[in-house]
Amino acid sequence: MASAHTLGTSHCATIQYRFDAPWIINTDQEFYKKLQKICPKGAASNFNTSLPNDRTPYVFDADIYVESLRGRGLLVTDTFSSAFVKLSTADVLTGNDGEIRRQCDKLNGV
Repeated sequence: MASAHTLGTSHCATIQYRFDAPWIINTDQEFYKKLQKICPKGAASNFNTSLPNDRTPYVFDADIYVESLRGRGLLVTDTFSSAFVKLSTADVLTGNDGEIRRQCDKLNGV
């Protein structure tokens, strides 16, 4: 889900593609250089090193949207404005109809 990553961190390995194809996302150049410094391409530590998904990684807020609009979105899935529009038209599951995943890539009961 777009911008569900407002909480937590990402491993450097999840953003390595950005160094090979920087045109994928409109990225603020200062932010891009910072990413390259923290997560150098091919570094053995890229699966162990993590960085915050936005400036407030432990607070559920709108910062991920603000940073994305400034070209500082960490993950591609959180940077596409068309995804935001599509998400706004989705029917939100409430109560027992949905679940908040403990790990974003797995269903809780699996």
